[in-house]
Amino acid sequence: MTKHQIGLTFASALIVMSGSLANAQTTEKSSESKTKIDKMKPGKNKVEGDIDSEVTNARMRATSGSKSKYSLSSSLSWLGGRIADPFIEERPNIVGDPSTETATSFSGSFSGRYRWTKNSSVTLGIGAGVLTPLQGNIGYRGRENQMNVTDPFLSYSYVGKLGRFQTINSFSVAAGTSEASQDVDNVARASWSPNFLTTIEGTKLTLGMAAGITYNFYGGDVADGEVLTDSGANIEPFLTTYSVALFPYMEYAFSDKYQFRTVFGYFNWRHIRSDDSQSPVEGLSKLNSYQSTGINMILTRDIFLYPYFQFSPDDMALDKTTLAMSATLNVF
Repeated sequence: MTKHQIGLTFASALIVMSGSLANAQTTEKSSESKTKIDKMKPGKNKVEGDIDSEVTNARMRATSGSKSKYSLSSSLSWLGGRIADPFIEERPNIVGDPSTETATSFSGSFSGRYRWTKNSSVTLGIGAGVLTPLQGNIGYRGRENQMNVTDPFLSYSYVGKLGRFQTINSFSVAAGTSEASQDVDNVARASWSPNFLTTIEGTKLTLGMAAGITYNFYGGDVADGEVLTDSGANIEPFLTTYSVALFPYMEYAFSDKYQFRTVFGYFNWRHIRSDDSQSPVEGLSKLNSYQSTGINMILTRDIFLYPYFQFSPDDMALDKTTLAMSATLNVF
């Protein structure tokens, strides 16, 4: 069997397996829900009210975390190569951002959450990942270690309803302790991620708008074009001071378990640290447009899968279309 056939077979198996799990959850949902309701008693791990009465979107519910006062969350991500051969070591850089990681990878973030009201919570976490997971440590671009630990982060999230819009707003700070951050002397970063959506009345169509604003804080020891690995490979010729992005998206519910989703990554800008412009607007450069399309798979309220592919609307070709999958898991 060729690598192409293996890749397509594996990707199909992931989707079929996810669908099977969803069907199993549907069959058991009624009896399990009744048992949980019968046994549930007010306890120390509960907050007053139910956020699900305000937020009905399945993806936003899972993203907002468990409804409990104390809980654990995990977000997993597999970034594969081009769709014809998703398990190779490198993926095309569709966005065109030189700071984008182009190695295929499997990664995850793990966090603890404290929710003091049904709408507000704070999360502390860290992530880890592995580059070229199927090839082993091949010294990708001169790197001695294929394993990496990401920067620890602290975030505050507010989820709720504003008029007809369901919304989640997250404010995060991260400390630059990872190897990747230290390579470019990235001391810390701060970000704001608002997300608003609404369902068109009388239809199964949801329209939304997400955004992301990130600012990077650097030390003074690294200059653009002089960032080297231990082997001497230049890994980051340009450092981003800040980035701004808007992501319009659309979802269509086939059923309670499956939803079509597409995200339009057409509005992405970054500001290069070495830019001498006095205007923060003129200093922005636009990145390539891209689009993500996939299927939301709602296994339970707190378990969510999203297999998807990304492509460039300006250059639609199979060798520039990537396959990926993300998952969200909330415990307690």
